[in-house]
Amino acid sequence: MLSVVDDATRDGSDLIAVDASDFGAGPIAAAELPQRAPSGFHGICSPTA
Repeated sequence: MLSVVDDATRDGSDLIAVDASDFGAGPIAAAELPQRAPSGFHGICSPTA
């Protein structure tokens, strides 16, 4: 699963990937976005994707 995470300590955002079958393991990959994603930014969850 991909998610955008706000990092207030640097006023930026990250795109993270987590194993949907093991959220407790934490991110398996992360990428710093070139600019902060706006508050209220939403994605979509699709069980068939």
